[in-house]
Amino acid sequence: MTVVARTMVAEAAPSVSLAISAKRQAQLEAAARRLDRIGGPGEWLRVAGRVVEAWAAGEPYFWCSEPPRSLGALALELRREANVRRYHQLAHRRDRLRPLAAMAERNKVKRWRAELRQLEREHPGGGRSLKRPRDL
Repeated sequence: MTVVARTMVAEAAPSVSLAISAKRQAQLEAAARRLDRIGGPGEWLRVAGRVVEAWAAGEPYFWCSEPPRSLGALALELRREANVRRYHQLAHRRDRLRPLAAMAERNKVKRWRAELRQLEREHPGGGRSLKRPRDL
């Protein structure tokens, strides 16, 4: 992944140094894997291509506020893009599952109240309340 990123940057933005620290290289590879997992195979190449095109045009991309000095800036861009996409993916999943969680909670309360009604029928005047306890 780093070799492909170096080639892209060398061709499109020759003013950017191709040096990258071990930490940034690990972040670049991890972000590339995350973007591929979230967006499908080759997604990191599409995002990196957009970043490098913006650099070649002389403008910083979305996250960095200054022109890039080295290949480590690409690692930062990809990492932040992967984080944003993961956040939106989790928010979408949470919104999609929220009605299911509410339905499961309602069904739990319904089962509990049905059991209490059955106990009341078997032992009338047992003093049980149909009000939901705090621990349920």
